[in-house]
Amino acid sequence: MWYHLDTTWDDPSPDNPERVRYNYYLLTDEQMRQDHQWTKPYPTASTLYRNSLHVLAMQSGDKKNVYRTLEEQFGYNLYYPNAAVTDATAMQKKVKQSLKAGKTTVTVRYDGSERQLLQDLVSLYDLSINNISYLASPLYGTNDLQVEIHWE
Repeated sequence: MWYHLDTTWDDPSPDNPERVRYNYYLLTDEQMRQDHQWTKPYPTASTLYRNSLHVLAMQSGDKKNVYRTLEEQFGYNLYYPNAAVTDATAMQKKVKQSLKAGKTTVTVRYDGSERQLLQDLVSLYDLSINNISYLASPLYGTNDLQVEIHWE
């Protein structure tokens, strides 16, 4: 199987050595064509990597946990059934899990309007965290948003 990657577009600006992004990593032709173009003929990349990785993660064996960890690192866990956050309570739960793990960021799949998202984000101040910021973008292949939430 063939896939595309663009390491330059995954480099956050300004540079942050703690932050790694995989938005342009192991993409199909269709995904890459959203904002890239090429003129050279390359082998067709048509199989979603998240599907290939999920098949590996569902198999038994020594590497099962490795594949599940990769799914999480690449954000493919956002495509799991029932992964979508739909209200403030569910969003707070995700943030609490990240806080418990000592993290200051979480990425969630949000099923709702941007207006509702803003209201749900405000509810995070009830958790006694400060300087909340977020980045929302469409989650490929869904009608939902991928929301990266940061706090101090």
